[in-house]
This record gives sequence, C-alpha cells and structure tokens, in this order.
Amino acid sequence: MTTESLTVPVRVGDQFAVGRLGVEVGDRVRLSLDLEGHDPVGAEGADVLDALTGLRRQVEDAGGLLWVNGARRNVHASGMLREARGGRLAYVLPERPTPEQPETTDVLVGAAPDADVVSCAEQQRWFDAYRGVPEQARSGRRPTPREVAEARDNPGAWVYVIAGGRDPDGEVPPEAIEGAWKVGPDGVILGDFVENPHYRPSEQAGS
Repeated sequence: MTTESLTVPVRVGDQFAVGRLGVEVGDRVRLSLDLEGHDPVGAEGADVLDALTGLRRQVEDAGGLLWVNGARRNVHASGMLREARGGRLAYVLPERPTPEQPETTDVLVGAAPDADVVSCAEQQRWFDAYRGVPEQARSGRRPTPREVAEARDNPGAWVYVIAGGRDPDGEVPPEAIEGAWKVGPDGVILGDFVENPHYRPSEQAGS
C-alpha cells in the first residue's frame, strides 16, 4: 500500500479553507479529508476517481465543494485512462470536441480559485450533454458567473441574456434578447445556450 498526504482547498459558501487530504492506495483506494472545525470524512473506491466522487459528495452534503482539479466541470476520464493510471489522471475536455487528445490533469491537485468547480451532479450533466450533442449543434457559449448565480436563485426557470445594457426588470423587446439558459429544479443550468432567432444585434448598438 502507498500513502500520500496533500493540502487541498475546500470552499464553504464564499470562503476558502485548507484541508488535509489523505490518500491510501492498495487493492482499493481510500481518501480522507480533515478540515479544521468540521468532522473528518472519508470515502473508498475501486480507483482514485471513484473514491474522489464519494468524498466530494460527502463534502457537498455538508454544504461545501472540494476544490480540486477532478471537480472542475470539464474534467473527465475515459475508461482506458482510468485503467492505465488508476483514476489519478483525467482529461481536460475542450469547449468543443476535437480530433486531438486533450491534456490531462491530476484530479487530486487543488484547483485555481477561479476554476469552474462544480458538484458531482452538475459535472455529470455537463458531460452527458457534451457527449450527446453533435458538435455542429453546440453554440460553444458558456454561462458567466453572474448567470450561474442567477440560475441558483431561480430554479426551474430561464436565465435570459439581454443585450444593450437594458434593465431586465423593465420592458425588453424580443429583438433585444440574445437567448437563454434553461435552469433545472436544483438551480443548475442545463444543456446549451438557446439562441433567440428574433435577436437583432444591429438594433442594439447604442441602446
């Protein structure tokens, strides 16, 4: 068995804290997280990614996010890569599928403070959409942090993108709406940006 101890960020609300991540790799993988002021949590799995998913879910249940590369929205490992590297490495998928092999990242390394770290469920939804929608049908547009926050406050609704700096609470003509994001019942944006066919960018200049 091999053991390792890493320092990793954990986000709780708007604040970051530093936790100690213990890694034990044998016939199975066990991950444990110690964070000051919180009860220790741990998870076991067939490989590193399997154990990491279990650990992330426990942190999410406590109201936090484990801020590591493996929790970034567009990080995913193929079965072949997981088998070859024990789930320690995963691909960083580009915005649109390409013929080139994506770069890889260590899933247990702490992510940058501004990284697009998401919950397990949101990461899986993103990958399902990425895998299931043909490249030519994808707009390539990603929600901004403001739009993600607005979605969180409006579960089951739509987040509209309005051009020209118009007040979204005022009267907005259809041609000023660029499009919208569908929001799921848990406040998470679903799928791709839906463009408004009636949007007229030329008419919004100077608005």
